[in-house]
Amino acid sequence: MLVTRPVPDTVEAKIVWVSGAVTALEVHPPILRQTDVRAYAHFVERVLALGAAGYQDREIAQRLTAEGFRSARSARIPGSLVGEIRRARGQISLTEQFRTQAKLDGQWTVFGLAQELAVHRNWLYTRIRNGTLPATRHPVLGHYLIPDEPELLSALRAQRERCCYH
Repeated sequence: MLVTRPVPDTVEAKIVWVSGAVTALEVHPPILRQTDVRAYAHFVERVLALGAAGYQDREIAQRLTAEGFRSARSARIPGSLVGEIRRARGQISLTEQFRTQAKLDGQWTVFGLAQELAVHRNWLYTRIRNGTLPATRHPVLGHYLIPDEPELLSALRAQRERCCYH
């Protein structure tokens, strides 16, 4: 029997039988560092690309597990690892961008427009639901995006003044 460890996350064993037949085995034991997992650089690239496309950490983890990537201590990728990798490289999740940024792709987020108008977000959601505030949904997350049009902002400010916000 020949046992080798070609890379830190893989142990290969070859059994040579009396008949001359060879049985090869490959085992992925738990290791200490994620950076020692085979194809780590490609794994990080995929995490960042899927994160930039707007996918949630859990969904990224499921996709990468299905693609054959693994974590240092498990055959699957946990969502927490995806989040750690994104944050360590300065990538804010799309969900966090909707919660904290005024605009995304040149359009208002509900958070940003509520701050700009000094109103509660529910004031905007009510207008979106009754059709008086045009909004589209983000293709991945489904959060609302509102056009950044001066006429629309003026109309909303006038509505706010007529309403209870003075």
